[in-house]
Amino acid sequence: MKALKKEGKRVTAGFPADRDLNKLKSDFVTLASHEFRTPLTTIQSSAYLLENYITGENKDKVSKHISRILNSVNTLTSMLDEFLCINRIEEGKVNLKMERINLRHLIENICSKSSDFLKTGQRIVYQHNGAQDINSDTAILSSILNTLISNASKYSPEYSDILITSDVGHQIHISVKDTGIGIPAEDQAYLFERFFRASNAAHIQGTGLGLHIMKLYLDMLQGTVQVNSAAGQGSEFSITFHPPVVQA
Repeated sequence: MKALKKEGKRVTAGFPADRDLNKLKSDFVTLASHEFRTPLTTIQSSAYLLENYITGENKDKVSKHISRILNSVNTLTSMLDEFLCINRIEEGKVNLKMERINLRHLIENICSKSSDFLKTGQRIVYQHNGAQDINSDTAILSSILNTLISNASKYSPEYSDILITSDVGHQIHISVKDTGIGIPAEDQAYLFERFFRASNAAHIQGTGLGLHIMKLYLDMLQGTVQVNSAAGQGSEFSITFHPPVVQA
C-alpha cells in the first residue's frame, strides 16, 4: 500500500486520519441513536394500539406476539442508549456534577424502584454503616448502582436475595452480592471490555456494554472495583471510592 508524507506526518493513501475516523464514528453513532428512535417509537405505539383492538379466541396468542415486539423494541432502544452513552463519555461530553448527597437515602431510593426489573420472589436486603453524607455525582453513581443491581437480578434465580452493603468512613465501600450463575475464573479478566459476555451467560439477553459503561463511570469518579465470583456460586462486586469523594 502506498504511503504519503505530508507536513511531517505519515498518512496512508486512501484512508482518513484517526481523527477523521473518530469523527465519522461519532457522527454515525449520534445519527443512528437519534434517527432509529422515530421508527422504534412508531412500532412501540402501534403495538400498544393494536393490543386494544384484539378480540376473539386468538387474543392471548396475538398478545403474546405483541409482547415480543415490545420487548424487542425496548432492547433496541436500550442498545442505542448504551452506544450513545459510550460515545459521549469517550468524547469527554459527560461532566461531573459533584454535590453533597446522602448515600443511604440514594441506595434506598434505588432499591425501592427495583421492582421494575426484579424477578418473581427476588428480594433486596440492604445495610448501611458509618456516616451517610458524601460528595459525588448523583446521576453517575446511580447509574453504577443500577447496573450492578440489575445484573445481580438478571443472573440470579427467582426467590433469591440480593445483598447490598454500604460503608462510609475514610473511604466509601459499596458491595452488591448475589447467588446467581457466577462468573467463570477464565472470564473475569475481560468483564469490563466492550461487548464481552461470560461464557455461561449466552442464554441470557444482554449486550455486554453495561459493565463497560459502569467501569467508565467508575473511572470518572476515581473509584475501583473488585470482583469475587466463581461459576455457579454467585458474584460480589465491591466498589471503593477514595478521597476527595468522601465528605469530611
